[in-house]
Amino acid sequence: MVAVISGNIVLYIMRPARHWPVLVSVETLQVASLIPIALLLHRLNRKSRLSFPVTMVGVLAMLAGAAIDIGFATELAAYGNGFIGGPGF
Repeated sequence: MVAVISGNIVLYIMRPARHWPVLVSVETLQVASLIPIALLLHRLNRKSRLSFPVTMVGVLAMLAGAAIDIGFATELAAYGNGFIGGPGF
């Protein structure tokens, strides 16, 4: 996570964001790979009443993060130019 945060800071400083599409692609895979783990943890903690809502919020956040990353990798979104600015990300 430290590498992802550091990479995002560098992408925010270096405009436009198309300098490192590989970093954004790796971040997309990382976020998407956490979804099955969240679902597995929900399956293990089904007895808790909060497990389902917390899992759904987490999965939706991961999907939104992956969609944002895909936007940056495909240059549909860029820091300061697209529909999402750096601080919003």
